[in-house]
Order: sequence, then structure tokens, then C-alpha cells
Amino acid sequence: AVLLTVNQEVLRKRLLARNRESLAEIEERLARNSRFGGFF
Repeated sequence: AVLLTVNQEVLRKRLLARNRESLAEIEERLARNSRFGGFF
């Protein structure tokens, strides 16, 4: 398994630039990803 950590604001900007997901979908994704932080 691989776990990548990225600053939330950097990830938000990259996802918005891709223009594949709505803002609501991006916010849901960021919230979901934040649950996996802090393991290391």
C-alpha cells in the first residue's frame, strides 16, 4: 500500500484545475482524505 500526504490547499487547487469534479465533490473528497491523516 502507498500513502501520499499533500497539503489540503495544494490538493484543492490541483483538483479544481483538473476540472473533473464539482466543488462539492472536491470538498467531500478532502473531508474523506483528512480522516486518513496523522497515522505516521
